[in-house]
Amino acid sequence: MDDGREPIVNTIENSTGIGRFVLLGFFLFLGVALLGIFGTETLGEPTFLAILGVFASVGIFFLFSLALGLVQLSSRKNADDFTKLLISEMDAGVVVTDVDNRVLYANQAYAGLLGTDDPANITNVETTFAKHPEASE
Repeated sequence: MDDGREPIVNTIENSTGIGRFVLLGFFLFLGVALLGIFGTETLGEPTFLAILGVFASVGIFFLFSLALGLVQLSSRKNADDFTKLLISEMDAGVVVTDVDNRVLYANQAYAGLLGTDDPANITNVETTFAKHPEASE
């Protein structure tokens, strides 16, 4: 068993919204382009300009929110350093799962409870109890 203080499973750090952000920007650009091509004839120029004004206002609001730190495009790594250190140094096993019971984070102590060093063998608590009924007694 590795006595290092790194977690055995940590998918929380790897989750970023950059790809989704770029995809959203692409679809917004595509929507405005299609609206420009087909919308001016159907909706009329004043309505088209009003819709473009709404898009521009949302864009300006987003830029100010980004500048003020209300919106972040990457995960907050520096603010979570103390929490990560605290959890990874705990002697008690810690596992974090999402709503679909996928393991997002597990420290070395949890791996020790399961008796494995392989991240692929780390399971959530319900699955562990289902595999080993004696563990729930």
